[in-house]
Formats: sequence, structure tokens, C-alpha cells
Amino acid sequence: MQAWFWRWLGLISIVLGLTWGAEVAEAKPMARDFRPVVLVVVSPVAYNESELKAVQDGLKAKHARCVIGSTQAREAKGMMQGTVGVEYTLEQVQAENFDGLIIVGGSGAKMYLWFNPELKRLVRGLNKSHRPLGAISIAPAALVYAGVLSGHKASVLPAPETLKLFAQNNVEIVNSEVTVDGNLVTSTTTNGASAVTRAVAQMLPHKTRAVPLAAAKLAMEIKAKPTVVLPGPKPRRAE
Repeated sequence: MQAWFWRWLGLISIVLGLTWGAEVAEAKPMARDFRPVVLVVVSPVAYNESELKAVQDGLKAKHARCVIGSTQAREAKGMMQGTVGVEYTLEQVQAENFDGLIIVGGSGAKMYLWFNPELKRLVRGLNKSHRPLGAISIAPAALVYAGVLSGHKASVLPAPETLKLFAQNNVEIVNSEVTVDGNLVTSTTTNGASAVTRAVAQMLPHKTRAVPLAAAKLAMEIKAKPTVVLPGPKPRRAE
């Protein structure tokens, strides 16, 4: 009886060892994606679907990663009732997580993007490190409000409000569909979305220099995790 027990135990150990070994062999670390990463910002409501598609197609053609960001999570809705999944809200990411940034236009850009403090923070951070910034149709106004277009040349959808804004902030308006001034790329209309994307893509590094988003997300989760203070032992009454 005792000999049978030890033989059975040995067999179980061998089976468990083989199973564990197979799991370890299969658990290979994931290879890092070294493609350059571009944050494509859309308004949560009424973004321009045609511009977004042109940007996505252009980045894919240049073998760059397109990460969709917005001011609200889950899903953004376009002007023509199209939708796109939002991968990150703007407050969840840092400028160092990206090699470039493109702001998509649409009627929602003025309300949700022009004055957004998180977008301003990202634009300023990317501009400080001379990484490419693109903006389409009315979206270049967001670059003005972020304080990075003053003293530069730019294109924008010609409307009384945008023309006045550019003039007040010493931005030279160029009557061209697309204008490139240093790391800043702007367009007057939706038709310039592909050209803006190509110009931004040409400035991207061959391999990403950005801090991986997974590491940034984990760091944010650790930082946001509340500290639980455990109650100490109750003081004993003096007898």
C-alpha cells in the first residue's frame, strides 16, 4: 500500500512538472512595437470623419501607429453620425508618449478642443521637444490657444473668428491649402488632411522615441491608487 502511494505521488509530480514547463515555454515576452506613435485628437462630438480617415490611412501608409485621443472616453461621434473608439483621454497621456500629434477638425473642435487645458499641455510638451504638430481646417486655432503658433506662418479655415484670432496673436496667415513652418503643419480645409499627414509623417523618426503607453498607463494607475490606512490597535483601558 505504501509503495503504491509513492508511485502515484511520483507520477503526479511528473505530470505537473511537464505542464508547468510547457506553460513557461509558451509565456514569451511580447516584442515591442518600434513604429513611431502619433496621437490623433478628435472632439468627442462632431469631428470630421473624412479628415480622420485621411489621417488614419496616411499614417498606416507610412507605417506609423495611430492612437485616437479625445476629451471623453469610450467613443467619439462624427458630424455624419460616424463613430470611432477613443483609446485614451487626453488627461491619461503625456507628451513623451508620442512622436507627433495631429488635431482633426470638424464643428466640434471649437467647443471641445480649442480651449482644452489638457490639449494645450500636450501641444506645448511636443512642441518643446520639436516633435511634429499637425492641425486641419479649424483645428489650427487650438495651436494658437496653446501658444505655439505666434510668430509663425500657418493656414486655417478662413472664417471671421479664425482670421481675427490669428491676427491678434501675430500668426501670418498663408493662402495655401497646407503650410509647413518648422515642426508645425496646418491646413485650410478637409482636402488638406492627407497632405498634413504626409508632412507630419516625414518628420517622424524611423523608430519611436516615445515612452511606451503601457508603461505610462501602469504608472498612472499606481499613482492614482489610493493609500489605505489601516486602523491601529485600540488603546486598552487602564484598569
